Amino acid sequence: MKWVIFQSLGGLGLFLFGMKIMSEGLQKVAGKKMRQILA
Repeated sequence: MKWVIFQSLGGLGLFLFGMKIMSEGLQKVAGKKMRQILA
């Protein structure tokens, strides 16, 4: 039973970490494109 809890928490942690990395990457890419469009 403990393993199920650990796996669930680990999966959730990895998911949230992945989302954070993705959002930072998207903001960088979007920022560059916005500068090109506005300039």
